[in-house]
Amino acid sequence: MNRIALLIVGLAATGGLLVAGPLSPPAGPVASTYKTLADIEPRVALSDLNTPGHAYAHYVITQPGSYYLAGNLQVTKMFGIDIQASNVTLDLGGFVVSRAHPSAEYGVRCYSDGLETYSNVTIRNGTVAGAFTGSGAYSDAPFTTIEHVRAINITSGFGIGVGRDGTVRHSVAKGCVNGISGGARSVIEHVVVSECSQIGVVIGNGTVRESMISQCSQYGIHCYGNGVVLNNILRDNLPGGGAGIFINGIGARIEGNTVSGSWWGIMIGSNATDCLVIRNMVRRGGGTAIGMSGQAAGSFPNNHVAAIIADPASPFSNTNAFSNIQY
Repeated sequence: MNRIALLIVGLAATGGLLVAGPLSPPAGPVASTYKTLADIEPRVALSDLNTPGHAYAHYVITQPGSYYLAGNLQVTKMFGIDIQASNVTLDLGGFVVSRAHPSAEYGVRCYSDGLETYSNVTIRNGTVAGAFTGSGAYSDAPFTTIEHVRAINITSGFGIGVGRDGTVRHSVAKGCVNGISGGARSVIEHVVVSECSQIGVVIGNGTVRESMISQCSQYGIHCYGNGVVLNNILRDNLPGGGAGIFINGIGARIEGNTVSGSWWGIMIGSNATDCLVIRNMVRRGGGTAIGMSGQAAGSFPNNHVAAIIADPASPFSNTNAFSNIQY
């Protein structure tokens, strides 16, 4: 028996076992199974109805939840968006919060005057711009995250600021007086800061890492405590007298940074003690690559600065893995 005949016999033998399901729909109306956006991600639009403001703010958030801005906001009051609750996520939706009146102090803020009344706040995805007299986007609530925010031309305070245990990441500050600040144990990472008239990034015992800071008129990074400054690139921060990195605290760690175009590459202040400076690459901008205020070249009393290898020959043969390189 050939193969075709065998196949026909097999199908005939099993044909009685192949039973299709019913083709008639069930009785009654067919209910929808789709989910709305509100079902998937419940959010509240900022509006006069949902988040009514008051004499000092356009919108005030007073309940935990997820909120979003539905359009550009021109701030003619003291505050644009005022967060007065914990566990809040605010999505700026790619829109711009801009200063439109001399009385405007903050674009977006969560502020409790240091009392830590609120916590766990997230602000993301938008721009704050203009001559705010306080800051662009600021929260002193512990465990705040500010991400994907651009602060442009903020003329007082900081473009972006967080309090203790806060995080600023994937954000930009340009043309501000001071760019970004972080409170105790804060983390500032993957940010771009440029053209600040004073300081690019300020930390105490927090961390700033893997960021680009350029063309700031006083310091690129100012670390006044036992913070960590790790793997940043600093360029052209006041070639006529400023410093790429200025440390003036106790126990700071400055490691793996690339600094160029500043009068001082890395400046250690007279109050600095027990600070560690290792594995940095500094291109001289006309002044001192790595030095301590008030001390002779190469003298760093009460601090720990690895060997500074000046103008290394090619091929590079230094075997000290912790050396700082001046070129």
